[in-house]
Amino acid sequence: MSEERISQLIIEQRNITQLIENIYNEIVTLQNSIEERKRALQFLEKFSELDKDTEVLFPIGGGLYLKANIPKQDTIFANVGAQIYLDKKISEIIPQIKDGIEQLNKLLDERRRLLESLRTRYDEISAELTELYFKASGRKQ
Repeated sequence: MSEERISQLIIEQRNITQLIENIYNEIVTLQNSIEERKRALQFLEKFSELDKDTEVLFPIGGGLYLKANIPKQDTIFANVGAQIYLDKKISEIIPQIKDGIEQLNKLLDERRRLLESLRTRYDEISAELTELYFKASGRKQ
């Protein structure tokens, strides 16, 4: 019976290890998405306060920036899904970004709680495997 139980626990532990890895990757992706939206929000909030054309530096990758003048405008193009972009007012987009950040933070919290419960279960399995190992080795001695 204990050999069967040990096999079951080892399989469960391997599955949990894979789940932990997947959840961790999801957490990193969510954190990156939140930071990206926060940067967009920060830019739009500052940009909407400007009352004249503004010179900005756009990152183009590899530590390179392009200097450009942006005229004062109240609208931007927003992706609404399926690669469809609509001209939307910045004042409409800012609350949507804030809501999106809030939703992502909720999802991030859920993933963190799930990760913690998986880690707890992993530790429980490790403790049980150790106990079973000592019991099995004690019988053989």
